Amino acid sequence: MTTGVVAALVVLAVMIAPQPQTDFAVYRLGGQAVWDGSALYQVRTAAGLPFTYPPIAAVLFTPFAAIPLGVAEVVWAALTVAALILLLSRLRAWLIPPTDTARAAGVGRALGSRWAPPLLLVAALATEPVRSTIIFGQVNILLMLAVWLDAGPGRRSTPFARLPPGALTGLAAAVKLTPLIFVAYLWLAGRRRVAIAAAGTFLAAHAVAFALAPAASRAYWGGVFADPGRIGSVTYAGNQSLSGAMTRIWGDGASVVQIHRLVVAAVAVAGLVLAVRLHRRGEPVAGLLACAVTGLLVSPISWSHHWVWAVPTLLWLATHATHGTDGTDGRASRRYVGAALAGYVLFVASPVWWITPHDQNWPHRRDPTILLTNAYVIAGVVLLVTLARVAGRRDLYRPSRRMRHPDLVRRGVRG
Repeated sequence: MTTGVVAALVVLAVMIAPQPQTDFAVYRLGGQAVWDGSALYQVRTAAGLPFTYPPIAAVLFTPFAAIPLGVAEVVWAALTVAALILLLSRLRAWLIPPTDTARAAGVGRALGSRWAPPLLLVAALATEPVRSTIIFGQVNILLMLAVWLDAGPGRRSTPFARLPPGALTGLAAAVKLTPLIFVAYLWLAGRRRVAIAAAGTFLAAHAVAFALAPAASRAYWGGVFADPGRIGSVTYAGNQSLSGAMTRIWGDGASVVQIHRLVVAAVAVAGLVLAVRLHRRGEPVAGLLACAVTGLLVSPISWSHHWVWAVPTLLWLATHATHGTDGTDGRASRRYVGAALAGYVLFVASPVWWITPHDQNWPHRRDPTILLTNAYVIAGVVLLVTLARVAGRRDLYRPSRRMRHPDLVRRGVRG
């Protein structure tokens, strides 16, 4: 892994050196406002950006306000890459269990090689969501790791194993409200204690924020959290959500907005039902990914860097095989690998930024290039359809599949 770490540090230096981390500057500003007792939601960075997260996020960032900006940026980037390395190692260990001989060929064999960890790390850093997260100093990868450690497999072999299951998800949702969808997923999937722990942590974190920053907490829950204008324009090309895509295509008239809301609600329900079905049929990773993609699609704002969930999703897709009995295993596996490669090219090339202007309503709404500016949304919908096909497979009930994944047996997951 040493080679991978060196390569990652080189790539990281190239990524963060040319410009300041604009979003991290916002986080650090929030921490400074808590230190100073300033009005959290009135201060702005030198770039004119306001603090938009809940007050507990500002409280958690106070240590970074106590050190020089340059040092804080390096520390934050290092923490982000460390989180990505841990996530990739846990996901790789899950996708290639030692007892799984059925996946020992093809992509599975490649992922089991000694060169796989550094190559995976560099490949992940090349994707636009990860690149943007590191360049802007965003929090997305750390939140993704927190959710994974609670809702995904492999938690017991990490330093966070002693924390109550659900605590990390609740903390992630407290910092940024969008991970609340995972609390609903845990509850509906039958992991009620984990969901209750997540909800309890969420409430406890905000209680701490009320104690430490009461004025900011009253301002946030009094209306700041519901003000989309503080976050950015829904029509901006970087907003890769269903709402953003539909607004760019059809506009934001009153009657159209009602249709948008119905579509978003339908996708939210269908996505959660799919995620729960996958979990109950012995595919917890696929269920978690279905929930993540659903959350990205139905959130009013899902900036392109929020799509860091593309990394574990594409890795899962590349290693997925049907293990059926009709002789189509090879062809099915190749289709999944081909889909993963196509998705990887899309998230590296990031065609959402190819067409200008980025900051206005789409100027040619009936032009075929509208597909480019909504590429992540389209990829998310295609993924949910693919996962629905996986959920419909009968062979997921086979006991041998559960035996290949001991975590499922320990957790009592049944077909």
